[in-house]
Amino acid sequence: MKTKPLTFLLALTFLFFISSSSMYGERRDLAQAELCIGDCMLVKSSENVLDIYFEFDRYDLSGPNRKILRQLSSILKKKDWLKVELQGHTDKRGHNNYNIALGERRAQSIKMYLVSQGVIPGRIHTVSYGEERPFCSDDEECRKTNRRVHIRFLE
Repeated sequence: MKTKPLTFLLALTFLFFISSSSMYGERRDLAQAELCIGDCMLVKSSENVLDIYFEFDRYDLSGPNRKILRQLSSILKKKDWLKVELQGHTDKRGHNNYNIALGERRAQSIKMYLVSQGVIPGRIHTVSYGEERPFCSDDEECRKTNRRVHIRFLE
């Protein structure tokens, strides 16, 4: 049986760190990268942010998202100085209170998964913005990008 190679363009440079030393200490920055697993949507990492996308009114993690988060947890366990902020977002459909709660459930689902992979909970902060910080205006393609959790890398 011939296996189809995974389009696992895991240019995981988004999780590998560029370090440069100076007289006053070490500076650590996350590199920019893109990754795609199989037929999933493209995930972009830039400016120390990684986005995980969700289906409408859902907060469960898809298989491709779990693969990304397993890689992230591996790096977080090795880089004990690194912390993350998980910012939950939704599209604008639904009431504001519902969307704030959904954004929180999305952020918490990622936190629980990272903790289950061995990441210390105190290194993960969650916040929900609901529909308040959209990427773009309101058409169906845009709504998909608004249903996300920003994973912001902190030192």
